[in-house]
Amino acid sequence: MRPQADIPIVQLSLLKGSNEQETTDRNLKLGQALEHFRDLGYAVVGSGGSYHDFETAFKGMTERLPIPAAADDFEDYLVSVASIAGGDERVQALRNWRKVPSSYVAHVEGHADHFWPFLVAAGSGGNNPGKRVELVRNFVGPMSFFEW
Repeated sequence: MRPQADIPIVQLSLLKGSNEQETTDRNLKLGQALEHFRDLGYAVVGSGGSYHDFETAFKGMTERLPIPAAADDFEDYLVSVASIAGGDERVQALRNWRKVPSSYVAHVEGHADHFWPFLVAAGSGGNNPGKRVELVRNFVGPMSFFEW
């Protein structure tokens, strides 16, 4: 990453469960386990996507259709839940992310692997409220960047 090799990098694998709820819970717990290291000054970087439906995005490109409005609804949900200051309260809200109807537009059922890094990062945030620091819109849909 850096030619100076002066910043240690540790890569972690996301955790998989037998279903989406178990996978959600495992990755939130992984984030909570990383909170201690974040508090010591380590960066927890989650590289995923707040919207990931390439089939719809590419179809939209070829047929010149807009990204579904529900993708923005899901972005709004993420901004709202990320800003919850209580870590346990935020984790509980994120455990229920599939109860948000727009979640099925943003992440097709069974293909939410690009969302799991958000859960790890959000879980590591502890009692610090998160905030969206950037929103990028491109041909594949909205993409938010958050920090805790």
